[in-house]
Amino acid sequence: MIRPIALTALALAATSFAHADDLVDPLGDDRFLFAVGGFRSDFDTNIRVDSERLGRGTDFGFERDLGLDSTDSLARYEAALRIADRHRISVTYFDATREKSARIQRAIEFGDLRYDVDLRLNGQFDARVAEMLYHYAVYRSERVRAEALIGVHQLTLRARLAAELAGTGEAAVGVAKASGPLPVLGTSVFVKLSDRWRFDFHAQALEARVGDFSGRVLDLRTGFTFRIADHFDAGLYFNRFDLDLDLEKRSWSGTLDFDYHGPQLTLAARF
Repeated sequence: MIRPIALTALALAATSFAHADDLVDPLGDDRFLFAVGGFRSDFDTNIRVDSERLGRGTDFGFERDLGLDSTDSLARYEAALRIADRHRISVTYFDATREKSARIQRAIEFGDLRYDVDLRLNGQFDARVAEMLYHYAVYRSERVRAEALIGVHQLTLRARLAAELAGTGEAAVGVAKASGPLPVLGTSVFVKLSDRWRFDFHAQALEARVGDFSGRVLDLRTGFTFRIADHFDAGLYFNRFDLDLDLEKRSWSGTLDFDYHGPQLTLAARF
């Protein structure tokens, strides 16, 4: 009698595991995703560029001192591949490039250059971030998928100042640039609310030193996704990105504090 009961229990257990592997979680059963998001974000960009000749540079803000718009739009692109039921990889990219000219109200020391009060300056700041992540689903059900993330943010940063002189064009051009990786850890949680609605939460953060980069990155995104059709979604999220760096590169010795936050509208295709 014991042997048939044991065999029945094993069969039920095997069936249960098979169903667990075959279940459709809140991300559905599509293997590929491509998404395009548009932001209307509030920016805050503060930097310092030091010099061996002049010493510590001036802490200044591109929005505060150079008149860059504190609110601007940018695009964000994402692609993801599900390589197994619990395993995904994703790549995200955004480019925040902005430029503005203004007459400065205080002197600014930028690397080996000094810009005096009332000089008209053209300021440019470029931040390009490529994010590469591996996702592992630590919990899966038909209504909830919870993932642990590990990956890297590849940063490409460039700040440029140039004096605008009447009749002679630009002069005293200063450029600071840096690039390198910052590792991140994080989590993603997807909750199925109905056949068409889903709640998403994403968080990545880490403070680390990698070569001549040291600092902290924080990337938060939360909101709702609506399934428009079988293979198309629309999402409305709130996104916050914060990057604090100390740099010791030859091309940029100093600091950077760059962050943006605001709503994001995303359209995604799944197949």
